[in-house]
Amino acid sequence: MTQIVRLPQSLYWDRILKEKWRQLLSDMILTCSDYEYKLLKKIVPHKNIQLITFFYPTQMEEDENDRLKVIKQRDFSRRKNFVFLGNMAHEPNLDATKYLIKNIWPLIKKKLPFANLHIYGSNFSSDLKNDYDEGITCKGLMKEIEELGKYRVMLAPIRFGAGVKGKITDAWNEYLPVVTTPIGAEGLFLESTLQQQYEVFHSIKSTFYKDQDVKNLSPETQFKLENIQGLMNQYYEYNNKILGQKLTFGGSFDNWTDEQFADEAVKLYESEQLWTDAVDKGQKILRYRMDSKINQDWFLKAVHDTQMNLGQQRKNDIMQRLAWSETMKSTYHFAKYINEKRKNSQYMAQRKQ
Repeated sequence: MTQIVRLPQSLYWDRILKEKWRQLLSDMILTCSDYEYKLLKKIVPHKNIQLITFFYPTQMEEDENDRLKVIKQRDFSRRKNFVFLGNMAHEPNLDATKYLIKNIWPLIKKKLPFANLHIYGSNFSSDLKNDYDEGITCKGLMKEIEELGKYRVMLAPIRFGAGVKGKITDAWNEYLPVVTTPIGAEGLFLESTLQQQYEVFHSIKSTFYKDQDVKNLSPETQFKLENIQGLMNQYYEYNNKILGQKLTFGGSFDNWTDEQFADEAVKLYESEQLWTDAVDKGQKILRYRMDSKINQDWFLKAVHDTQMNLGQQRKNDIMQRLAWSETMKSTYHFAKYINEKRKNSQYMAQRKQ
């Protein structure tokens, strides 16, 4: 089921070169995914690369109404049906929706005849239609993200694409577990290349965590971090299915066939214990990797450190200086071209007179 879609060579290299050029021009590169963080460290090892994931308010003070809302959201019996959410103008979402309807949903519907699939999003293509006999409803735009809180399981059979999938983290934020693929789960495991740093930062109150560089972690924590990095490096080759069993995810992700995907969805839908466990794991990932206060402070620290060392960093980054020099030259020559074009237009206008 999981596959990689290849772009035409001309388009592929055009995108690669443009992205590479932007990397060379930058003073700091921000990435949301530890997979992309690791990849960029290989591609441009001399650049200042920071891993800053999404922002969710996991440490907000709760009043009685908030606590009652959480209890209601965690009530397995109050939830029903499956859901998918995505902008259909984005090719991975459109492909996932069509694949879900054609290949996976019939397998789920056969085992859960009273369950329904609700599809939310924008830019629906003409071939995405309601099929009430099969329990499929295309609902259009979701007015409030809190609507996810009425569903029991999100289905996201993402077969290609990159980056952290916001639909999955939004689902977790509404106590909704997710069934997806290894590509869909990319960058969303509790086990991150920087997980131990996150855990240390959670216990520190200083504004910029000046003393919490990786090299200053305890030997025990460094050893754990190296093991996690080794595990993630192996897993992200997408060729060892056994490793997926060691990773923590808010739902199920290690699904390589339609039958496996459907079976996992049915299990999660029917078992309150599995469902509750998946909800807890999703909440833990948000708390330990995507807390808004922690990530805000970490982002401010990254910007602060970059500003303090900017002069020396730019001096040492020869490729950045060359890239900016060429960019300025191209801008200069393009401006001259526009000016000559304007002069030519004026000249032709005068001749017609």
